[in-house]
Amino acid sequence: MKKRFCTFLSLSAFSLTASAIEINAGQSTATIYGFAKLNMIYDVDARLGTFVTHKGIALDDENVAEGHTQFDASHSRLGVKILTDTPRGAVTTVIEGDFNTPAGTGPFRLRHAYAQWNGIIAGQYWTNFWGGLSTLPTLDHLGQVGQGAVLRQPQLRYTSDGFSIALEDGGSWRGSVSSSSDPSISPANKNELPDLTAKYQGKIGPAKAGISGVIRQIQYYDQASNSEESGFGYGINVETQIPLSDLITLRGAITYGQGMGGYQYQNPSDPAYVDTDGDLEVIDSFGTTLGLSLRAGPGSFNMGYGMSKADIDDAVEAGALSNAENESYDSIYLNYIWSPMSGVTYGLEAGRHTREAQNGDDGEAVRVQAQVVYAF
Repeated sequence: MKKRFCTFLSLSAFSLTASAIEINAGQSTATIYGFAKLNMIYDVDARLGTFVTHKGIALDDENVAEGHTQFDASHSRLGVKILTDTPRGAVTTVIEGDFNTPAGTGPFRLRHAYAQWNGIIAGQYWTNFWGGLSTLPTLDHLGQVGQGAVLRQPQLRYTSDGFSIALEDGGSWRGSVSSSSDPSISPANKNELPDLTAKYQGKIGPAKAGISGVIRQIQYYDQASNSEESGFGYGINVETQIPLSDLITLRGAITYGQGMGGYQYQNPSDPAYVDTDGDLEVIDSFGTTLGLSLRAGPGSFNMGYGMSKADIDDAVEAGALSNAENESYDSIYLNYIWSPMSGVTYGLEAGRHTREAQNGDDGEAVRVQAQVVYAF
């Protein structure tokens, strides 16, 4: 591993500089931007993909191939931002995508597609349940588990003076209803109402703080009995970013809820299950993150922890989930990210990641990563 890691370092010696491309036409200015990124990864244990997938971590009693090197450029990004002046205020339109998939083979994936005007956002954008204050810079594209969802979804949002409220389409990432062991019950997800999210961010002295919440309806339909059940889930996320000095920044978040599903980032379980009586029951979950950044030289050292846990005891007892299902994930990161010149970023990172099943089985994986980014 040492020899391969040194190779990663030597490959980071090449650099270029560039700038975004602007095109003016009438009242509109279009900016073409993006970056080319090379990830150089060595998985000491099981292969985890182009970004860490906790489900792929081998348990201690599993025999798997160990030691995997992979290079990929699938996180490279391309976007267009158009600013148009109108008599009633400027309209900003953004379309952005990349090729980010666990296999690193594409196809082109839509990240953002939205328009913004006078505090209104319509389209696909970051979920309003996440504020970004607690997010530690990492080379691994996954980042810290356990915070508010670091994900994008279609929505209609209004923002004013630090407060924002949105109607969001939860999408498939928020999880599905787990079925019961009773073969007569075969639930299918049913979405009747959009999710409602709200967020407030402000400053307390030099510190930034935010709180966000989500209320959502969870439903399933059983075709065999022609019946449906529904319930409500909720989630709360509190996050902060505190500059301890000119060089040191502390970040942290706590997330808790019932029936949250994917609104808790990398929740190991579904939001709800159906018991043997056909009743829908929501699943409690909890997550937390902590991170510290220290400016040094041309960049920063970053170290952090993230944990995401679900309480699935009742679901296992009801037979909706087996005791081999995942109950918790966690990750530890240590990296140095620096920019020797405008438009160029290098990074080195080590990470330790674990998963634990409800029956107590667990496993860990270590990943070493280097990265080169040329932005324009």
